Amino acid sequence: FIGAGDHAYDSGTDAEVTAKFSAYWGIEKLAGKFYAAPGNHDLDTDDGRPFFQFVRQTPERYSKTLFGTHTEVFLFNSGLNTAGTQTDPLNSDGASLLDSTQAKTLLRDLAASTARNKIVVWHHPPYTSSATYYPGISVFRPLTEAIANAGASALVCGHAHLYERLNKYLPIFIVGTGGATLHSLSTTLAEGSKKQIIDYGY
Repeated sequence: FIGAGDHAYDSGTDAEVTAKFSAYWGIEKLAGKFYAAPGNHDLDTDDGRPFFQFVRQTPERYSKTLFGTHTEVFLFNSGLNTAGTQTDPLNSDGASLLDSTQAKTLLRDLAASTARNKIVVWHHPPYTSSATYYPGISVFRPLTEAIANAGASALVCGHAHLYERLNKYLPIFIVGTGGATLHSLSTTLAEGSKKQIIDYGY
């Protein structure tokens, strides 16, 4: 199981992590079958401390995991909390997100990976047909193009409360289909949108 953010609604508190995150995914995490990137709501309390204490991935805020011999998953902390503040210092130490330490680490790891499938996961979609976030979170677009050029097979995001499959530089899957209120579609679909489903799922 791979989580794409906003697991501990609404503010990522210790109590919400216990009730809304650990209660559902604790057994899978202990068995080494659950990994997650944080969402903006997960980062609202103490820059995500309760979230990161639960997932305990290494290193803490950016991590990668090899599943078998064929699939490697790269979990990138997009770092933006609900107020839009960048909480990860490794995202703001360059002239742009693309120039940041975390982005450079991700691109270097993608280029070096020998896995057949290289799946990047972060929370904020660069493109989406969600009426709430259309046409997407533009600060992540240069990095999306860069991960495609570095060999990524696909990008998985959350944030927009719907399912959408897009093709822009590489396949992009938005899976924000958890328990929050679903979003309607924009009257104009996002660039590269191929399929949209407004329904709950995982």
